[in-house]
Amino acid sequence: MVMGGLIAYSEEYLTQTKQYIKDFDKFGDKVPSIDGLALALGISLKTLYDWEKDPDKLEFSLAMDILRKKQIGLIRLHNIEQD
Repeated sequence: MVMGGLIAYSEEYLTQTKQYIKDFDKFGDKVPSIDGLALALGISLKTLYDWEKDPDKLEFSLAMDILRKKQIGLIRLHNIEQD
């Protein structure tokens, strides 16, 4: 939902974020990434970072931490170089 030019957070975005972390490869990504998540959700990186910093969105912030940890683990496991 767009409010005043900004994307309003909803639990649906959290659900979609968890789905992306689980099935990132179905989105054409070799590893999960913040950029890939933004594309999958159809929102800007700034919006993701704003939500992550919001103390009222703790579960979203934790999901972002999980995404980063999974990304690092997969890069190390598969020795994938990031561009």
